[in-house]
Amino acid sequence: MLNFGDTGECQACLSKLESKINLFKTENGRSQLNECESLLNELSSIYESLIEFNGENKGSSIYRISIQILTEGFRALRNACAGCPQNQNLISQREKVLEHIRTLFLSLVEKDYTEMKDLVLSCLCCGVQFLGNFVTGSEQNQNIVWRFYLDLFNKFLSLENEKLNSYTCMVIYNCSTEEHRSELITTDDGQVLIKGILQSLMKHDSEWGLYIIQDLLQYCGFMEDTFHVLNNSEKFFLLEIMKAKVKEFAENEKETKLPFPVFCLSFILEQFKSKAHSILGLNKQKTDDESDSVVVVHLLDILCAATSRPSPYDKVKDDNDIVACCINLLKTVKDLGEQGCNEFTPVGKVADLGSVNTEHPVHGLKRDLIRLVSNLVYKHKKNQNMVRELEGIPIILNHTNIDGRNPFITQWCILAVRNLMDGNDDNKSYLNELKLEGVANNPELMTQFGVNAMKKDDKIVVQKVLK
Repeated sequence: MLNFGDTGECQACLSKLESKINLFKTENGRSQLNECESLLNELSSIYESLIEFNGENKGSSIYRISIQILTEGFRALRNACAGCPQNQNLISQREKVLEHIRTLFLSLVEKDYTEMKDLVLSCLCCGVQFLGNFVTGSEQNQNIVWRFYLDLFNKFLSLENEKLNSYTCMVIYNCSTEEHRSELITTDDGQVLIKGILQSLMKHDSEWGLYIIQDLLQYCGFMEDTFHVLNNSEKFFLLEIMKAKVKEFAENEKETKLPFPVFCLSFILEQFKSKAHSILGLNKQKTDDESDSVVVVHLLDILCAATSRPSPYDKVKDDNDIVACCINLLKTVKDLGEQGCNEFTPVGKVADLGSVNTEHPVHGLKRDLIRLVSNLVYKHKKNQNMVRELEGIPIILNHTNIDGRNPFITQWCILAVRNLMDGNDDNKSYLNELKLEGVANNPELMTQFGVNAMKKDDKIVVQKVLK
C-alpha cells in the first residue's frame, strides 16, 4: 500500500506515472501491451491506497499529493487509450479498476476541496478525458461507461467548469447508442441529465452539448417526453437552439437536410395552438420573463422560419386549425391594443418611438402573426379561402400602417395580401367588395401588392399591375 505521508515514496510513484505518460504519447509506446498491463497493476494498488486513505483525516498537503497521483494516473490511462483498441480492450477487462475509478470520482465531487479546487477540477478533467478515449470506436466500452458512470455525469456538469462540462458532454455524445438515447429520453434519470446538459449550455458554449441536443431532436418522442419536464429557462434555450438551426435552413435554399424532423415541428405547432391564448397576458409594460406565455413567442418564431420556404415542413400548412388560431389571435391583439396604452397599442409617431420596449416579449408579435399567415397561404388555396372566410383580409389590411412595436409590419402585410390573391379569384372578388379605405387608398402600397385599386361606385376595382 502506498504511504501518502512518505514524501519520497509519493515522488517515486509520480515519477513512474510520468514515465508511463511520456511512453504512451507515441504509437510505438502504446503498442507495448505489457506496459499497459504494468500500468493497470500499479494503478490497482494505488487506487486501493487512495480509497483507504480517503476516509482518514490528513492535512491538506497530503491530500494535495494524493490528488496529484490520481491525476497522473488518469493522464497515463488517457494516453494509453488514444487510438489504441488493444489497450482499450485490456482496460475494459479490469472491472475492479473501473469500479475504483468510480469510487474516486465520487470522492472528488462530494468532498469539499475548496482550498485546492483547481487541482480537483484538473484531476476530474483528466479522468473524463480518459473515459473519452476509452469509449472511442468501441461500443463495448460505451456500454461499460454508461453502466458505471451515467449517474456521475450530472454531478460533473453541476460543477460548472467549462472544460469539464465540455469533456463530459463529449463522453455522453460518444456513448449515445440508439439504446442509450432512448434511455435518456424515456427515463427520469435520463431527463435529469438532459436538463443538466441544457443548464450547462446556458452557461458555457459546448459543441458537444449542442451535438447531443441536435441528435436527440431527431428522435420521435424527445419533445413529447422531455419538453414538459423542463423549466421555462430550459425551454427557452431548447427553442433557441431549434430557432437558430431552422433559420439557417430557411436562409440557405440549397440546404435540403432538415435541422429536425417534421414531427418535431408538428409538436411545436400543437404547443403553439394550445398555448396561444396565454400570450394575451403579456400586454402589460412589465412581464415575467419566465412566464409560460413567453414560450409562445419562441414557438411562433420557429413556425415562421420553418414555413418560410418550400420544404417538407409545408405539411403543417394542412393543419385545420393553425390559420384560424393566427387570425383570431391577431384580431384579439388588435382589439386589446385599441383599448388604451399597452404593449399591443400601435406606435405610429416618430416622437413616440423612444417609449417602445424592444426587449418586451410581444415586440414584433403582430408582424410575426401576419408573417406566419403569409407563409401558410402561399400557394395553398384552402388556407387562402379560410383567411377570407374568417374575415382575415380586412384585419391584415388594417395593420399596414407603420408601427414602432412591429418593425416591417407593412412589408409583411404586402406579402400576405399578395399571397392571398395569388391564383385566387374569390379573394380578388372579396377585395373588390371592400370599401376604399386604409391601405386601398394608398396607391403605392397596392402597387406593391401587385395590383392597382381604383374607386368605382364606392367600391374597389382591382386590376393586375402590368409589368
